[in-house]
Amino acid sequence: MSERLYVAIDGGNSKTHVVVGSTDGRLHGFVRGPGSSPHMIGVAGTVALLDSLVRQAVAQANLPVGMALSRAEVYIAGADLPVEVDVLMKAVGEAGWASEHRVDNDLFALLRAGTSVPDAVAVVCGAGINCVGRAADGRTARFPALGDLSGDWGGGQHLARLALWHAARGEDIGGPVAAAAGARFRISIGDFIRFCALHRHYQVVSGQYTIVGVPLGLPSSEQDAHKKTPEHIYSRN
Repeated sequence: MSERLYVAIDGGNSKTHVVVGSTDGRLHGFVRGPGSSPHMIGVAGTVALLDSLVRQAVAQANLPVGMALSRAEVYIAGADLPVEVDVLMKAVGEAGWASEHRVDNDLFALLRAGTSVPDAVAVVCGAGINCVGRAADGRTARFPALGDLSGDWGGGQHLARLALWHAARGEDIGGPVAAAAGARFRISIGDFIRFCALHRHYQVVSGQYTIVGVPLGLPSSEQDAHKKTPEHIYSRN
């Protein structure tokens, strides 16, 4: 191939997209995977997951195994602070996917996809909420995006916590709200709240699980997990 090949990654809290393409505009491989934020699975977990997805996308493109592409553009949720970007830049470089690479917050991918205007601002409301701005002279500005710690409001994690809080208070007073909530879940609302609270506290489930679990109830594979005692949960650590 005479054209340059690249891999582009959009790694979010709930899902990850990886594409292998070429500078002539063709798409050669596309893979979708689970969330890859280092806040959820750690830097090592992020790189391991992305490496698996990159290998799948390269295989789809019928490229030689281990081939280094010309460029890797990697945009990751959770790359909020300069030190986090630096750590991920180093880790991605060591992964060896491409001769050149860039890592930044996934909101910059949204900004690049949304407009080519040099002076622009983008806002995203996903698991969290974030905002970045770009000026024609190359300057950028961004939120710290550290949730409650930096005064942010909104996003799936924040709204999920509020939903659980109101559900817990609703169970206290009973009535139609509690009845409706109990009917929505495949287990009682009280058991579900205790499951999320205890398991999130002991980091048995992730913040992403809480976001998904609030509207959907427990998946079948977790049906019995809420019955475990705090002692059982704690002893696993």
